[in-house]
Amino acid sequence: MKRFLTLFFVLLISSTAVFAACDIHEKVKAEKIAYITDAVGITSEEAVVFWPVYNEWWSEMRSTHGRTQKSLRTIKDLVDRKISSERECEKAVEDYILNYERESEVMRKYYEKFIKVISIEKVLKLYKAEEDFRIMMIRKFRDRDIPENRVR
Repeated sequence: MKRFLTLFFVLLISSTAVFAACDIHEKVKAEKIAYITDAVGITSEEAVVFWPVYNEWWSEMRSTHGRTQKSLRTIKDLVDRKISSERECEKAVEDYILNYERESEVMRKYYEKFIKVISIEKVLKLYKAEEDFRIMMIRKFRDRDIPENRVR
């Protein structure tokens, strides 16, 4: 019985942590949607066609950027090892560059889609809003983790 109760409480605590993490992601997503809608000036008519394209773009960019980050980790591992063959180094750099090129291809592909559903001015505002929101979130989470009374 003790084992059962212990297991029950471990599962309860674990599931609570998972739901809290999901809740944070949902809050950030909702905040991002509101921020971009306001910063870009997306109308309700535009929103119907814009958000599906945006969500496709975001998903593809996340996937592509993830591959770029993975190739960067490979480079870091090679540098940390200090002993790597020239071929290993060349392959790592080529993979890294190729992944950056893929990110550019995704940007170009969705630029073409965005200008079909919103004006070019709003596309400019979108790219700026994306960066502004990213910086705002970095600051928000960084500041949240640093107590006010901490000596730096």
